[in-house]
Amino acid sequence: MKVKVSFYTRFSHAILCGLLLLLAGGPAACSKTIEGSDPRISVSGGRLLLAGEPFSGILRQAIGDGSEIRMTPYQNGLEHGRLTVRKNKQLVEERVYEQGKKHGTHKGWHANGNLRFVSTFAHGEYVGDQFTYHDNGQVFEYKKYSPEGKLLVSKIFRQTGQIYTSQAFTAEGAAYGLPGSKLCNPVTQEKAKLQQNQSLTEKDVPL
Repeated sequence: MKVKVSFYTRFSHAILCGLLLLLAGGPAACSKTIEGSDPRISVSGGRLLLAGEPFSGILRQAIGDGSEIRMTPYQNGLEHGRLTVRKNKQLVEERVYEQGKKHGTHKGWHANGNLRFVSTFAHGEYVGDQFTYHDNGQVFEYKKYSPEGKLLVSKIFRQTGQIYTSQAFTAEGAAYGLPGSKLCNPVTQEKAKLQQNQSLTEKDVPL
C-alpha cells in the first residue's frame, strides 16, 4: 500500500528544519545526534568519522561527572555551526565554527551569569578586541588583534579594575611595557619605544 505524504506535512517538516537551522547555526541541526562514547567514531585527516564516513550531525559529549554537556555541530566531518556548552542546563559557552574553523563571536559565562569571555574570530584567527572577565564583572584581560590576526595590545587587570600589566607589540612581535596606560587609549609604536627607553632608567613599581 502506497502512503501519500500531503503537501502540508512536507511543508511543516521544511519549516521545522528551517527553525532548527536558525537555532543551531547549520544544516547539522536536521541530522542525527550521536554520543561522544559511540564506538563507531574515529578521526582521520582532521575530520570526525562515523563508521568510516565523514559525520554530519550533532556530537553530544558529557564532560566530567556528566553535569556539563557539549553539543557540537558537524558538516562533512568538520565543526560547522553553533557549538554550545551547558553546565547543569545553564549555558556557559557559545562558539561558532565555519568549515572547521572558529568564526564570528564566541562567548562564555561564569556560574553567576556574568560574562567570562568575549572573543571574535575570522576563519580561525583572532581579530579585533578580545575580553576575559573576572566573575565580579571587571575586565581581567584585554587583547587587541589586527585584521590579519597579529597581537597588538595586551592588558591584565585586577578584580578592582586596577591595571596589572600592559604591553604593546610591534609588527615583528617585539613587546614593550606600558605601565598604567588606559584601555581605550590607542598605543603607537613611537610611544611604546619612548616608554621602553624611559623604563631602562626606572625601577619596576612594586605590585
